[in-house]
Amino acid sequence: MRITSYLALIWFFCLCLGCQDNKKTKTSFPVASNETAATIVSPDADIEAYTNYDNIQAISTEIIENVSMDIEKIEGSTIKATNIQYLIDIEPAEVNNILGGIKPRTTYSKQPIIIDGITYSNGFTTHPPSEGLGEVIYNINGMFSSFETKVAVFGNGTVKFSVIGDTNTLYISPVITQPRGAYPVSVDVTGVNQLKLVVDNVEYNWSDHAVWCDPKLIP
Repeated sequence: MRITSYLALIWFFCLCLGCQDNKKTKTSFPVASNETAATIVSPDADIEAYTNYDNIQAISTEIIENVSMDIEKIEGSTIKATNIQYLIDIEPAEVNNILGGIKPRTTYSKQPIIIDGITYSNGFTTHPPSEGLGEVIYNINGMFSSFETKVAVFGNGTVKFSVIGDTNTLYISPVITQPRGAYPVSVDVTGVNQLKLVVDNVEYNWSDHAVWCDPKLIP
């Protein structure tokens, strides 16, 4: 909106410059042959007090410079989010070693995600591999200030959860099994460009249904 206004002003001043050139033109009127020829200035010349060429040129130059500076600021700045964003509504940049893929809003047995009597309709279930780590990666581009969720196991397995921001480990859970319920997670992600959710089967990967309960990003 601000840039559009500047461009409109530039157009207006350019228009004034065109009018200024016309109004500064002097008009010659014919006179009798025995009189000295005279050049009469058009009455519109009084407008020069309001449309001085040098002033208009200086103002136009300043506006153009301001527009350039604003564009540079926009290109060099990080756009901040204004609303809470659930990860279920964001397409992951990568999904690595998640057995069976991500299961949005359900478990691998196609049941609703219900932990300790609470239904998590914006959660999803992941399953670590038999060897190595399972990862779900999101590009959040420094737009958020915090990440919150609860982590739990739906099944008879054991899982360890981690949250990585770029190259920094922001959270590591204890080893979690189903009877232990959901563990709250809240970490600072200010300036983080890539958020990685990691699951580790710890001992074996039988029924290691690792649940992320309504994970969300907060501006």
